[in-house]
Amino acid sequence: MTDIRRVGDGRYIAGAQWPRMHTFYHPIPRVYDSALIVESLRQATILIAHSMEGVPLGQVFLLPEMAVQALDGHSRDPSTPTNVHISLDVDVLQRTPRGPAKLHVKARFYVNGDCIATGTAGARVVDPSAYARMRLRSEAGDPPRPTIALPPEQVGQRHPGHVVIGESSRDGTWPLHVDKTNPIMFDHPLDHVPGALLLEAIRQALRAHTREPHLDFVSFDAAFLKIVELNDKADVSILPSKSYHNRTKATAEIRVDADVRVVLTCEFELMPEGSDGTLCPRHSDGPASGTHPVSSLAPVRGAGSTTCPQSAPAHPRVP
Repeated sequence: MTDIRRVGDGRYIAGAQWPRMHTFYHPIPRVYDSALIVESLRQATILIAHSMEGVPLGQVFLLPEMAVQALDGHSRDPSTPTNVHISLDVDVLQRTPRGPAKLHVKARFYVNGDCIATGTAGARVVDPSAYARMRLRSEAGDPPRPTIALPPEQVGQRHPGHVVIGESSRDGTWPLHVDKTNPIMFDHPLDHVPGALLLEAIRQALRAHTREPHLDFVSFDAAFLKIVELNDKADVSILPSKSYHNRTKATAEIRVDADVRVVLTCEFELMPEGSDGTLCPRHSDGPASGTHPVSSLAPVRGAGSTTCPQSAPAHPRVP
């Protein structure tokens, strides 16, 4: 994230910059990585809550639900970073004396004035003392079972440390492989498995299941029902899928024994034989009625109402 501006009651525009090359976020040629869209949505939700909606620093964020849909006909330029404008509508569903306790965020992602994706996120904001009491009820459990990570090329990664599922003898099911030294997933100490790792585990399981290492979500809707503990013996399962036209619809679950912790429904497209790695064309109705490309809005002058650091010249200031 590089900037944020208020444009109305509960309406904001945020700026972000996506790198042209990254050790973890490396989409297939010319197509935006859904994991980068998800991470930007997560960061934008937390940024708005703190800088615009009055959530004090130190509060704990839980994101129990998230959905993303990539729109058709857009491709990235691998020779330059991508400057992104994110249009955000925020509903505060519950307030406490300490500020908002429950939020719902709707986002639209624009590149060069074109909407390339949409997303929604639900957020719960928990006081640290309440979170500590909630975590006391969690079971420490035994150390996790040892797992051997799949080869990175099978799941679309270049580095073995970025593989988050292990080898399995069960068809359609893989053990979760958690490496707390991974600086992308664990850039600060955590007492549970982060949602980004769980989403990536499902994507990697789909890639292993279909033997398509460049597979990415066209859309997904995820519900995080319970926290996955660092010591949990969790499994990622791909349920029977349905195909229509050039798309496949699938459901995935992350379980600890018989207890379902995460459920995700998604759509994806398999690469046609002989493809150069780009996705097949998709059909879309374009941006929703009443929305406007971010680039058409007049620039906001002055200091603005943001607590973000000033952006470097190469990073976009939002109009």
